Amino acid sequence: MTSVVIIEDNEVMRMTIRSLLRHAGYQVLAEGRDGRAGMELVRQWTPDVVCLDIMLPDISGVEVLCELRKEFRELPVVIVSAYADRATLERLMNCAADAVVVKPFTEGRLVDAIESALRTRGSCSQCQPSGAPE
Repeated sequence: MTSVVIIEDNEVMRMTIRSLLRHAGYQVLAEGRDGRAGMELVRQWTPDVVCLDIMLPDISGVEVLCELRKEFRELPVVIVSAYADRATLERLMNCAADAVVVKPFTEGRLVDAIESALRTRGSCSQCQPSGAPE
């Protein structure tokens, strides 16, 4: 069973994502309410994929994404956010977001994005893992 960590500050959205993923057969390992807590959960649980919001109360999802890329270069990360402006999308692509799902979304769209991310396993030329040659 594919395991997921959700990083989302909105409780209703977190519950919605959890419910959709469980219904689709995914195992939700943990849920973080902010970026730093979410990164700790990823370190603790090492999921198969992360669902990540952009607007978080402590640090932005873009910062979380780049930090995750440094530590977990091959970890698929699916962005789930209402913010899909051009500048944000460019920043996400610079740190190799595997997929972007714009809120509101359907279960099918979320599952398709996760499955695509699992197939491609993103990497980031600008976000090298710690100690990796540049």
